[in-house]
Formats: sequence, C-alpha cells, structure tokens
Amino acid sequence: MRDATKNLPTSACSRRSQCFARLKRNVRRSEQMTHSIDFEGIEEKLFLIQQIVLGSRAYCEDKHIGRSLHPYGEGAWADYSSRLQSLISSYTIDCAIKTRMAQDFIMANGSDVNLSDVDEESREGYNIGTVHKGNITLTLRESCNKIIHATRVDLSWVETRLRRSKKKIEHWNGGYNLHGKHGALAWHVELDMLSWAVAMETFHTFLNERVDWYRVYGL
Repeated sequence: MRDATKNLPTSACSRRSQCFARLKRNVRRSEQMTHSIDFEGIEEKLFLIQQIVLGSRAYCEDKHIGRSLHPYGEGAWADYSSRLQSLISSYTIDCAIKTRMAQDFIMANGSDVNLSDVDEESREGYNIGTVHKGNITLTLRESCNKIIHATRVDLSWVETRLRRSKKKIEHWNGGYNLHGKHGALAWHVELDMLSWAVAMETFHTFLNERVDWYRVYGL
C-alpha cells in the first residue's frame, strides 16, 4: 500500500503555482478562461479527512463517547456524530465538486492525459468503497458523482470496549454511506474515507505531474 503521508512533488506544485500566477496576470486579457480551482484547499481537506478517520477512536475513548455510556450517553454521542457528519460532508462535497470540475476542464481543453487511466492508477492498492446496491463501477470519478447526487448520507459506527473496563465506546470507522436513486432504481455506496482520501490525493498528484495546466487555462 502506498504511503498516505507522501507530499506532492515540488516540481509539480511549482509548475501549477507558476501557471496560476500567470493566470492572474492575464485574467483581464483572456476572453476564454475557466474557473480557477483552489487545489491546495482540496489537498488540505483530503489530508484532514484522513486525520479525522484515524483520530475518531482515540477521541471517543478520551471523551467516553457512546450511546450506552453515562452520564451523557446518547446526548454526547448525538452531538459528536452530528458535528462529525456535518464536517465530513462539507469537506467531501467540496473535494468532489472541484475534482469533477477539474476533470471537465482538462477534457474540454484537449489534454493528452487519459483521466480514466489516471483514475485506475490512483486506486491501485486501495479499496475506496463498497457498492451495497445498484449497478455501479466505483471509480474516483463515479464516487464524486455519487457524493454530489446522494439524497441521504450517514456514517458507519463501531463499538469498542474500553481498556480495563466493561464500558463500550462508539467511534466512526471511516465508512461514509451514500444513498440515492437513478430513475426508479435505488443505489447505496459506502465509501472507505481513509482509502478514498488517499486515492484522491494520489489522483491530484498525478494530475499535477502530467497535465499541461497552461494549455488547460489557455495561457
């Protein structure tokens, strides 16, 4: 499995930064240009999603969060789960929408990069999720589509017994359930947010390395 902590290549970041700096200088002269996407913001949110997944158990242990725990029990768990779902949904939607926009920009501007190949390569070694219902091939592109079009979402929780105690906490295991309909047919996809975030990071790294951003932005 790839190292989830690896950074973007310096040369790739430099090329993209130079491109955006040039875009700002030419914004008034360009008649045909696309939206400027905050790629660093996407990468930051993908990083934070990984930290939240990995930190949920430790946080719930420290705060004694679980529906059966006293004195707060259901109330403390409900508060935590509500705040967590709101945060994860916000980060995930932002990453999904902007990634899909970037893909469309790349395809519309004649890039030689095969996005399907990059998608497959980015997912190598990672199981980004499970299709529980529906005829779906779960690529990164399709996962972004499902995030955007889901009509109901919920997190997956697991119980863990506290050390030296009979009490059980409940923590998020990284599962992010997306539900929706395609026509009359219901679908349900459960993303593994740790693997999904790492694969998305890898996808953006490859785009940084391989896409001619000057061409995409018409510079």
